[in-house]
Amino acid sequence: LLMNLGKGSSLAGLISPGPVQAGRNQFQHVRPLLNLEKNELLDGMSEGGVPWCQDESNEELDYTRNRIRGKVVTAWRQAMPQNPLDGVAHVQAELAQAEEALAWSESSIEWPEGADWLESPESGGIPELFWRRRLKRWLAGRGWLDSLSRSLFEKILVAWHSESDRKFSLSPREELEVKGRCIQL
Repeated sequence: LLMNLGKGSSLAGLISPGPVQAGRNQFQHVRPLLNLEKNELLDGMSEGGVPWCQDESNEELDYTRNRIRGKVVTAWRQAMPQNPLDGVAHVQAELAQAEEALAWSESSIEWPEGADWLESPESGGIPELFWRRRLKRWLAGRGWLDSLSRSLFEKILVAWHSESDRKFSLSPREELEVKGRCIQL
């Protein structure tokens, strides 16, 4: 959560990883031990006679995840009267429910689209969050989302939401055009 929060992740990023999560190609990622503390894992393995194997890279502070675990989470635990990771698990569960509710309510909005174009609905009053989520999914489906800067994405979103006519360069050979309610590659 802390790494994804620092990167400015979407709601879906903030609830990752989850105990059960949809993966690519209809696979499910199941992490039944995700919410256990390390000492609980070690105790259970010891009771079952299973040896513990430590990945040496987990001790190195060369990796962001290890610096967060080793320094930030340690200091956070020391500063809080209760285990902050219990609070994180609670917040992630609520965020997962919010994500489900958003997906459910989004399904009632029709966004006409083709292979290289996307149009906004005619009915007004759709919250900006839905515009943002729809544009992200549409760009991701065409392989463009990961290559766009946050700033460029925001400019495209504002132009589309305000029905401005603008062109944006995605690469030396690819352009995205906003014409009124329509976005076209």
